[in-house]
Parts: sequence; C-alpha cells; structure tokens
Amino acid sequence: MTLTAVNHRDLHRQFCARTKAAKGWNALRRQKDDDELAYLLRHHRDPPGRVSDPFEIEFRDRVDELLDYFGLLEIALHVGFIREADDPKYWSNVATILNQPAVRRFYVDHYPQTLPELLRRRLANNRQLRTVNAPPNLLIEFLSLTERLNSDKDLGRFLAFMDSFFFGDVTFSDVLDVLEDPTEVARHALRKRPEPIGQALRGFDKMLQFIVAFDSLSRRAKKWPTFEARLWHFGGYWFRQIRENFGSDLKYAVNVIGGWRAEKVTKGERALHTRHVRLLESAVKNVVYRKTPILGLQSSGVHRSKRDDADTLFARPLRGGTPRRRGSTQRPMKAVQVRRHAVEEEEEEKAEIDS
Repeated sequence: MTLTAVNHRDLHRQFCARTKAAKGWNALRRQKDDDELAYLLRHHRDPPGRVSDPFEIEFRDRVDELLDYFGLLEIALHVGFIREADDPKYWSNVATILNQPAVRRFYVDHYPQTLPELLRRRLANNRQLRTVNAPPNLLIEFLSLTERLNSDKDLGRFLAFMDSFFFGDVTFSDVLDVLEDPTEVARHALRKRPEPIGQALRGFDKMLQFIVAFDSLSRRAKKWPTFEARLWHFGGYWFRQIRENFGSDLKYAVNVIGGWRAEKVTKGERALHTRHVRLLESAVKNVVYRKTPILGLQSSGVHRSKRDDADTLFARPLRGGTPRRRGSTQRPMKAVQVRRHAVEEEEEEKAEIDS
C-alpha cells in the first residue's frame, strides 16, 4: 500500500466512517428517486418552506457532513497528500454523488460551498486544478484544527449560538455585557456546571483561540495561495456567519478584553496581555474580515460585499447596530452543529462505505 493510500484510509476513517458523513454517503447511494431527493435537499425558502421534520433535518445533516468530508478530500488532493489513482472506484462513487442534480443544486445554488464544486471539477479531469507542493505538516496541522472544531463541546455550543443568535435565553449582547467585568467572566466560566451564559463565554473564548490558531496556519500557508484559500473556504461558512451577523460586535468584544484591568499585576504581565489582545485583533481581522477568496469559481455563489473589507470594518467605532435574528424558517443548523445539539442522538450505526 502506498503512502498516499494509507493517508486516504486514515482520512476516511477519521472524518467519514466515524461521523454522519458515512450515513450521508450510504443514503445518497441508495436514493433513486430524484424528485424525493430534490425535495429533501430543497432550499428552506422553497415550498413548502421551513424544514422542521426530524427525518428531513437528520438527512440534510448527514449530507452536510458528507460535503464537509468532500471538502477535506479536495484539500488533500490539492497538496498531493492523497491520489485518485490509488482507488479509482472510490473516486468514481464520489463523482457520482457530487453530480447528482439535487445534490449539486444544494451545494452550488442553495447553500454555496466552494470545495465540493472544486472536487467535482477535479474529478471531471479539469486540467486547471493542479496540485501544489505545500508541506504535509501544514495539512496535518489543519486536520488537527478541524478535529478540534468537530469535537469540542464548548466550540459546538458557540457555533449553535452564533448561527441562531440565542443560546437558551442568552444573546450575544448578554455576552458583551458580562465581558465588561472580568470578575464576572471568571465567575461564570469557571463553574463546574456553568449556566448558559458561562457556556457561551467558554465557547467564545475557544472560538477566539481557534481563530488565532487558524491565522497562524494561514500565514505560513500563504506561500501556496490556492492551498491557503482552500483552507479558508473549509471554515468559510462560520467566518461569514460571524462577519455578516455579528458585524463590529466582535471587534467591540476584543476591545473590551483589551480594556480589562487587574490589580497587582506586573509590567511584564500587562505587556503580555497587550500582546495577546493585539494578536486577537490581527487574527480576527485576517481570518473573519478578509476578502473572500474566489478561486476562479464564478458560479460558486460566494460573492464579496461591503462587509468583506477588513480595514473598513475595523475602522468603525465600537459596537454596531442590533444584529438581525434568524428565525425558525432559516436553514437548519449546519451539520457540525446539529450533530452536537440534537436532543436525542440515535445510536451510532457502523456504516460501511460501499466501494
């Protein structure tokens, strides 16, 4: 077995076979009714509107996770970490799924995702999609970050909070209010069984840590622009959610943290705090409020807007207006979110992928 084949096997085990992506794969392979599939993967504003049926939400959840996995495969193929030649039948099955009309409408038109479309084009022998010689350690570091995003419960709660603007009866404005007092932050976040506001604070802290880690990786990957852009697009859904929904509130939160003052601190500790805040500001600006990398996909559905300009946004004073709230008619929470927060999780089935 070649090294790239071993890499592919490990990727599949970690990010597909052990997740709902495997169930999504099997469900789409078994789905023969095109009309039914089109209905299940409709846009949430299309008739009959709101997606609320538990079966439909679960089905879309599985497809979402499968598309995330396909995004990882595109990145791994792009840097030569895995190869199509190692298992042609596997990649033929991937192409079949990506080319299903209802599935393609789902990731191109309804909820645009760049990486699955790039993978579809690559498998169609698009000669423009070449590999780059980025160091494998950068991809391995990215996979570690991805695993953190998928498995950390506090991060998962914050992603749910970010997508709906509510966590229990807590809003982001409540988080901002608590941030004003570092003593209150410690009191809420350090409890063994934190209430919703404490859970939201923990998740917010870990999201900032994730953004800082991603920014560090992104800086080192910029020597390979198409690779670095693919990394960004994998987390692009969440980065756009922050940018479009929270606006300058995130900048305000970082400013509040920068203004924390504690008694009996040394000059060295104060300087360390200042450096940490500057690192946060830089990372948030570089990751969340950067211009969206297009990667040449004119039909990808990823468009730039006025909010894409990081320098303009970070020049705004303090907090912006009240963020719009997403109602129950919006798209169900993204896969990584739904799987963590479903009230009842079905028992894990050991799904085998049909080769």
